[in-house]
Amino acid sequence: MQTITTQHKNMKKSLLVAIACIYMVGSGCKDTTESNMQYIGDMKDSIFKTYPNVASVTIEVKDNKTLDVTLGDVQLFKATDAKRQQVANELAQMALRIFPKNTDIDKGEIVVSDDEKSTVIDRATAKVVAINIDSLRKSTK
Repeated sequence: MQTITTQHKNMKKSLLVAIACIYMVGSGCKDTTESNMQYIGDMKDSIFKTYPNVASVTIEVKDNKTLDVTLGDVQLFKATDAKRQQVANELAQMALRIFPKNTDIDKGEIVVSDDEKSTVIDRATAKVVAINIDSLRKSTK
């Protein structure tokens, strides 16, 4: 009988350790997302002020390394590739100003759609411009 009780106690301890690990891992991810929320909000505000034709903005930071910005803007969608690249470079500079200096964000994409209302964008019909924030960061030092 004593062996069963000892095994039962060991299983309880193992279960508690596993639950604590899962909680810590989940909390770590949540903290990263929450820590970027203020910067994402600031960047959205700046985009709307800088580009009045933009009707919708979605910003996502993936793995604390990649910044993806989706813009609903018919005029920018119809613009030249050079104009979209110019806006992508300006948004990369904006990200460098808004996000902390010690951020790990080093690359991203600007996705431009002619659908100004939907937050779900069909990438097959959107215009995508890659941005290299790390190169810009190094060139401004």
